[in-house]
Amino acid sequence: MLNKIVALSVRHRFAVILIALAIAAYGAVELFRLPIDAVPDITNRQVQVTTVAPALSPEEIEQRVTYPLETALTGIPGLVETRSPSDCRGRVTSCLRAPSRRSPRSPRAWAK
Repeated sequence: MLNKIVALSVRHRFAVILIALAIAAYGAVELFRLPIDAVPDITNRQVQVTTVAPALSPEEIEQRVTYPLETALTGIPGLVETRSPSDCRGRVTSCLRAPSRRSPRSPRAWAK
């Protein structure tokens, strides 16, 4: 069987060369179409919500902004972590972390 393939390839060597060149050209075209980054993104999915309340004291920010925001965000499926650091200027930043795309347990809501 192998002898027949080799004999056929030798007899039709120009066709074999053309087929090999066509496959190599197709591979070269597809190589440049690959979406490859220099450094792959391995970070978790994150969403950052920043609110500004300059007229409120830190206690009022905690009661009126931070607590309702965290309470509303706790029902998000796949939520791993929520943190809300406040500063003295009345800013609240809520960072939500979800599983990465590579995690087998990551829900579909975070995959897109």
